Amino acid sequence: MKATKKMQTITCVAAVLLFATSCFAQQSGTDKNRMLNLSIEGKISYVQRTGYYMATTESPAVEYFIVNPDAKTLDKLIKQGKPVKIDGYLTVGADQLFVETINGKKYTPAKQK
Repeated sequence: MKATKKMQTITCVAAVLLFATSCFAQQSGTDKNRMLNLSIEGKISYVQRTGYYMATTESPAVEYFIVNPDAKTLDKLIKQGKPVKIDGYLTVGADQLFVETINGKKYTPAKQK
């Protein structure tokens, strides 16, 4: 009976360690070469409920959270209401976009506090 409990404990600890190491292995680093580059055409919007700026494509309809927002620049684009071409890369998830250029012009995000 004691041997069975020991074996169960060892198995559980091993499973937890394997799970933890796989989670750390999937974390993305800051190396841009490992990031997924992306070029989209869509509209910029601001979601007041969440406080996030978003880039939304039409076909296929995909929404991306802009992780480096500059409110002044993005608000101008929202007022224009026209689609823009955005180049950047995905950071942590499949919906978090780091913007590098908008309409071919270098995009400089606001300084973080």
